[in-house]
Amino acid sequence: MQTQNQPAFGADMAARYDSSRVKLQPLKDALHLQMQALFSALPQNARILCAGAGTGDELLFLAEVFPKWQFTLVDPADAMLARCQEKAQARGISQRCEFFTGFVHDLPEHAAFDAATSVLVAHFIHSPDARLAYFKDIAKRLKHGAMLVNAELSWNRQDSSFTTISQHWVALHKLAGLNINPSYLGDQVVVDAPSDISQLLASAGFSSPTLFYQALLIHAWYSKLTGIQP
Repeated sequence: MQTQNQPAFGADMAARYDSSRVKLQPLKDALHLQMQALFSALPQNARILCAGAGTGDELLFLAEVFPKWQFTLVDPADAMLARCQEKAQARGISQRCEFFTGFVHDLPEHAAFDAATSVLVAHFIHSPDARLAYFKDIAKRLKHGAMLVNAELSWNRQDSSFTTISQHWVALHKLAGLNINPSYLGDQVVVDAPSDISQLLASAGFSSPTLFYQALLIHAWYSKLTGIQP
């Protein structure tokens, strides 16, 4: 994941990450299908920045449906990125990929990318200032008008429904064979209100963030870069 506050995404986690989440994959499949529609107007040879690429879920999908796209995949967890590279090589798409171990702010600062993805990444960044800096770092590397798809956990924690939705979230993971504690939400991952995330994206220079996908706590927005605010 693309964050200074990352949990332990080491070799053991990388080896079992995909297999441990097979039953949750339909949630991502639905998100990826909608991303395909959103990105369909991009150039045939578009360059895509995948921030917090992990083991490469969105890479494998997007590279298949857009066979001329080029990808830069960034993640500070080298074991996760190595797994991503292995999968890309197995699919024969590694020649269209650049794998960068580090953070978005470590990349050269120039408007090189036609679009960016940040999928289930930003909720690992706890500091509000760091969250804003993360999206500004993405913005600095996009062309004017480029699209960002950001997906992260989100809910209004002050709403009485948060307790119930948290229980559903835990139950969903239990069905998938994963045990998580409700305290994980808020302690280990940020769960900001959807309105706060929309404002955050706008503050980073992305216009009219639009919520287009929700699956329990997972929310996803698309927006376009119109100008980075100081």
